Amino acid sequence: MKTFNLVDEPWITTNRGVLSLRSLFQERESLTLQEGAIDRFCLLRFLIAVCQAACPLETEEEWDELDDEGLKAAVLRYLEGKRALFDLYDPERPFLQYPGIRSSKEEKALPVAAYVPGTSSGNTTVVFQTNAPRATDDATKAKVVLQQCIMPFSGKKIDPNIIVMPGYQKGKSAPVSPALGQRGLLHTFALGKTFFETLRLAMMTDELLEEVAYVDEIGVPPWEQMPQEDDAVARRLTRSVFGRLIPMARFCRIDGERLHSTSGVTMPAVTTGHADFSETVGTEMDPKKQTYKVLPAKVQMQPWRQLEAILNFCVPKPNWLCLGIRFANARSQNPVGLWCFGLQVTFQTGEQFFGGRDGVVDSEIRFSDQFKLNLFYPRYLAEMSSLDQVSRRLWASTRSFFEACGAGDDAKERATRAQEQFWSVVGRKATELIHACEVDDAENLHALICRTALDMYDQNCPHRTPRQMLAWSDCRPSFAGIYKRS
Repeated sequence: MKTFNLVDEPWITTNRGVLSLRSLFQERESLTLQEGAIDRFCLLRFLIAVCQAACPLETEEEWDELDDEGLKAAVLRYLEGKRALFDLYDPERPFLQYPGIRSSKEEKALPVAAYVPGTSSGNTTVVFQTNAPRATDDATKAKVVLQQCIMPFSGKKIDPNIIVMPGYQKGKSAPVSPALGQRGLLHTFALGKTFFETLRLAMMTDELLEEVAYVDEIGVPPWEQMPQEDDAVARRLTRSVFGRLIPMARFCRIDGERLHSTSGVTMPAVTTGHADFSETVGTEMDPKKQTYKVLPAKVQMQPWRQLEAILNFCVPKPNWLCLGIRFANARSQNPVGLWCFGLQVTFQTGEQFFGGRDGVVDSEIRFSDQFKLNLFYPRYLAEMSSLDQVSRRLWASTRSFFEACGAGDDAKERATRAQEQFWSVVGRKATELIHACEVDDAENLHALICRTALDMYDQNCPHRTPRQMLAWSDCRPSFAGIYKRS
């Protein structure tokens, strides 16, 4: 009988090699995950859930007394006691899978690799060799199961005829995952000084739960009590911390190189305000749509430009709130850094996929020892306000140039292209800008920002003919007044 126990077998790629769960929590050297961004996200949520299960905390005082060594010892005891629940191929209780499910049609049981984002399946064209389906090892299969439970794509890859609980009828298309949202959501995690401190900063206590109206309890991890469709366990999961970490969005089972999959637990939509603690949600409902705004994952707008919303909790009346970062900041006073992750996807007729302008947002922002949130935040707002003004003037000037040259139909598109190039170039200096906001010394960057905007104008606005030269000169942007010395 085949076996692959996640406690004993190496399957998590780190800077210390490929580790099992046990060896990961025995590690004493500096540790970082070295998986792809999607796997890192799913693994981080899973590891937080393991810590939460191994070390339940009632008060913030108990959290404060818990250090890295205490956490690792508690997790190792838990893994030893619950070792049988982590076998990927256990015939009765395979890890986060349902042994009884089987696809009604052979073609519905797709290869495991087909569920990996970016891999071609069905009649999808293989553009690059990396898009081609390929055989997967046990470590990859374990991570695919996690990805299916946490943030799978919606669509018709699932088999709607698989019935886990008699009498429950599914739709033909799998619903949107609460961790992914319709077009992609941005997640943010506070980084600690060590990997295990990062896990501790994300752990929830019963005391903090009193501030979260849509969560009733820490709950029971799904590998201990697997939910069925529309039963009491599933309903309990939707209102627990474990349901926010591992929502069981799909019910699945590995069958050799194939995966049987169907719709899982239906979680409340994030637009209702029931959001993961790592998501940033508006604090006020849209009066017309009666929904909450959520911070999207945008490839063209990297997270360093969205810190206004992520860190907005520190103002008297916040418009946005990222609960996880707010709680982490209260514990550590000033976080060491932030890790932002998201998938920007296209949603069309119930299907989610990577379009031509979609992709992965994977950004780590580190703060220096001089970082003080109450000082950093207003400086950051001032700098971003000035940057936006420079960007808008660049856009307006570029549009005016093409209109003056008689290319009004393309003017807005050309102006948007110049603006995107500007933000891309400025983004290479994002670390310097953040550090400058920490020490209130961004003056040296102001001239560089203005020069970059002028360079983008020159590159996008040709000035070879007399008419072009006249329009280029008349429309050339001025940034006087934005920065004192620009």
